[in-house]
Amino acid sequence: MANRAQATPGARFGRLTVVGEPTRGANSRIEVRCDCGSEKTIALRALGTTTNSCGCLGKETASARARKHGKRDTPEYRIWQGMKWRCLNPNYKPYPRYGGRGIKVCDRWIDSFEAFLADVGPRPSPKHTLDRLDNDGNYEPGNVAWRTYKEQAQNKRPQLRDTCVHGHPRTPENVRVRPDGGRTCRVCDKERQQARRDAKSAADNTTHQPKE
Repeated sequence: MANRAQATPGARFGRLTVVGEPTRGANSRIEVRCDCGSEKTIALRALGTTTNSCGCLGKETASARARKHGKRDTPEYRIWQGMKWRCLNPNYKPYPRYGGRGIKVCDRWIDSFEAFLADVGPRPSPKHTLDRLDNDGNYEPGNVAWRTYKEQAQNKRPQLRDTCVHGHPRTPENVRVRPDGGRTCRVCDKERQQARRDAKSAADNTTHQPKE
């Protein structure tokens, strides 16, 4: 971070040249000129740290990366960006379901589209999307795959239990289908009926017990 003594007219920080004196106060600002010719006023504390150009450097870097792999306009590149937005951008609508609950993008992929593409391969068809195999796991090699919505739905479909909640076997003979389509355990039904009969019998015995 540049201080007042360093930020004198003519001093250079990256692509920026100081052309004015810093303002006073805790939030001091200073006027600078970029090598590309544009001038702007920035926070003094950002000079030489987070800010080394008017913004042109970042644009050139991004453009160079895009030219390097030549796939900036491909579905895979857009999916890679969307993956990062979901995990890193709190202003992105789906963020609460991803980054908001701790889902991360691995270090290998977060700054390298090339590494991402090398690990997951090309998108097989327009019907395929990037799916995490473990819904609570991160975006990382071994936990993602290209899958269609149909394949995702089949994978997430709940499996039938082998027993009812009380441990009775869920066999065709022991399952009763209700008129509403629901299923109940015949053994549990019989146990509930017997419990009601026992309770009624106990109540009747108490009612008809002779008074002393």
